[in-house]
Amino acid sequence: MKRRTSQVEKNQQDGDIDDNDGINIFSKALLNLSFNDRNMIEEEMHGVSCMAIDETPELIETSLFQFDLELDLIENKVAYNKAKAIITSKEDPLTHSFILSKDVKLRFLRTELFDPRKSASRYTKYLDLLFDIYGECALRRPIRLQDFNREELSFFKSGQYQ
Repeated sequence: MKRRTSQVEKNQQDGDIDDNDGINIFSKALLNLSFNDRNMIEEEMHGVSCMAIDETPELIETSLFQFDLELDLIENKVAYNKAKAIITSKEDPLTHSFILSKDVKLRFLRTELFDPRKSASRYTKYLDLLFDIYGECALRRPIRLQDFNREELSFFKSGQYQ
């Protein structure tokens, strides 16, 4: 099968078009594409693509339910049990644990592309780490800059944590 020679290739062979003209033609061709087509080409060239799942209310509710089922199957979840105990304690009726909210659980589901087993595992490991480093306070509310001393704040400002 013989390959057809494009007009650009013929003109280049004849010396009528230099390399800059070829770049301009390529640039114009890209500009004529839709945004989505250009974006798909760029992602393919760079080996990047969006893996996010289209979220529907049904997917979210089902995934959160399955997440809680998987969470019940995990045996060693010290910090999670402690956070649940904080909520059920009658010491302070206004006490709540933000870490048990649907929004936080949804973050972990999104991280693992809505795989409930992986999400629940990552979640419990995160809670255990948070509890080990910051204590019970981290199970009640998000960590704030006021929670750090001067030495820790200067460490953050130095940028070495990156």
